[in-house]
Amino acid sequence: MEQAVSSAASDLLLSVDVLGTTFIREVYQSLGRVLQPIFFTMLILYVIWWGFSLMTGRSSLSPIEAMERLLRAVVIYWLATSWGAFSGTIYVAIQSIPDVVGSRIMAGIALATGRPAYTDVLHALDMVYAASIRIAGQIYIGSVMDGLAGLLSALVIVFSVAFLGIAIASVFAAKFFLQIIVAMGPLWIVLALFKYSSRYTDGFRTIVVRLLIQQVLIFAFLGFYSSIIGLAIGAMEIPASADVTLGISHIMPLLLAEAVGCYLLLQVPGIARTVASGTVMVASRYDAGTVNPINSLFRTGTQRVTMLAGQTDDAMRNIQRETARNATVRL
Repeated sequence: MEQAVSSAASDLLLSVDVLGTTFIREVYQSLGRVLQPIFFTMLILYVIWWGFSLMTGRSSLSPIEAMERLLRAVVIYWLATSWGAFSGTIYVAIQSIPDVVGSRIMAGIALATGRPAYTDVLHALDMVYAASIRIAGQIYIGSVMDGLAGLLSALVIVFSVAFLGIAIASVFAAKFFLQIIVAMGPLWIVLALFKYSSRYTDGFRTIVVRLLIQQVLIFAFLGFYSSIIGLAIGAMEIPASADVTLGISHIMPLLLAEAVGCYLLLQVPGIARTVASGTVMVASRYDAGTVNPINSLFRTGTQRVTMLAGQTDDAMRNIQRETARNATVRL
């Protein structure tokens, strides 16, 4: 039972990897077979258009450029129709980079702090899951009269479920959407043959890079933050004779660490979007809720002052025109 409890988080994410690999392989190979005649048709049209452009003088092509185009067509066909070529190059990198980054960060933190390191991020999530259940059981022993202890135990469970839920959901969502998009890889790769349709291939490459960066950032964050939660859990050895105040003082570091972790995890998609696209990160809803009313109030006040100033200027100009008109009448 302890083994089942301690590996619940990692088993869930590992099942996504196993099922995802099978799903991607089957869909990729099926699309590759379907797209083979379509690719040859597109290649014939490509050569015809290429020859027509050369004959009519619409484009000039050197032998080196011709070799580059032919080589690109061969590479496109090779990647779009061969699962072995794709899985041995791109897919292996997509699957291994986040795990390697998280493991290296955890090993570096363990070396710097002298604390034992977990093998990877998934085992660190298992540690948080198992420790939360164990600590909740230590706080509340099942007494009906001990209502406050039951409340503290419920707080530990709620905060731990929130942190683990957001962490697992973030990893799950990034893996899930990446697997769906990569499974349709042959379609996006074939579109790179023509210049007009290559923009869809660029979009495919951009979203894959963004989801990969999101996974890397999540694993890097969890690899670093798991050490902080580990310190909070290590400080929660509640003695059997501890009163309620001592119990609260012991669980507060864990609750604060998990609450801050939930907020930071919600910022990861925006950071990944910024890194992948180079655009400025959009403020979160919390920031928008606190900053936008102030900005709106400032803009409203500024508009009112500007309106009053404009009305004053109009009044002065009217007075000047009226004075000049009266002077003209007298003359």
